Amino acid sequence: MSVSIVTQTCVRPERAEDFARWQGETSSFIANFPGFIEQRLMPPKPPLQVDWVILQRFTSLEAARTWLASSERQTRIEGAAPMLVGRDDVHIVQDEADGIKPAPASVVISTRVRPGKEVEYRAWERRIAAAQSKAPGLQGYRFEPPVPGVQEDFVAILRFDTEANLQAWLDSPARRKLIEEATPLTEEFHTRMARTGFDQWFQDSAQPGAAPLPVWKMDSAKCSACRLPSRCSSEMS
Repeated sequence: MSVSIVTQTCVRPERAEDFARWQGETSSFIANFPGFIEQRLMPPKPPLQVDWVILQRFTSLEAARTWLASSERQTRIEGAAPMLVGRDDVHIVQDEADGIKPAPASVVISTRVRPGKEVEYRAWERRIAAAQSKAPGLQGYRFEPPVPGVQEDFVAILRFDTEANLQAWLDSPARRKLIEEATPLTEEFHTRMARTGFDQWFQDSAQPGAAPLPVWKMDSAKCSACRLPSRCSSEMS
């Protein structure tokens, strides 16, 4: 089954055109990389999405890992460093097959759990899953555990039918209370918004024979500078 690499990055406003040009060159370069399928670039769409989102699909996890670890990619990243603010969030997600719904509003959440707190974190996760499943407008949810040697965080991708419903859940008292309960279990939260682009990761639960959508949730409050959480590690300037 194919996999997608999701990269979300905060670009300095004055370097937006330079970054778009750099990304176009990267798109041409990666097209010849073994196992590459396609790439999609989503520029910022404030106020919900303030990051650039790059999706790169590969035929397998091994092909994606090879690209992430390649010297060619490292060279490209070094060239873009002066254009960026803080660190990138890079995640790998296994693709679904068919049956997609439109998703005007999505959010990618990454959580780094404190060593030895994994069992407690999973128990907390089940509690917030129960609360989230009742949120109006929820269209789908994907949860990915850490991938050794690639990503250290738990990753969640959440879709809502409208931006208003997404924001209502993120700001809800029930969610905030649960996030506070998770503070002793986690080292770091990142929350980044996107308007579209994650449809291939969700099956339509209304289709005959489709499996129920998995329901998990992890999140945190966002800082005003980059919509990263207030406990984010980005070095803003």
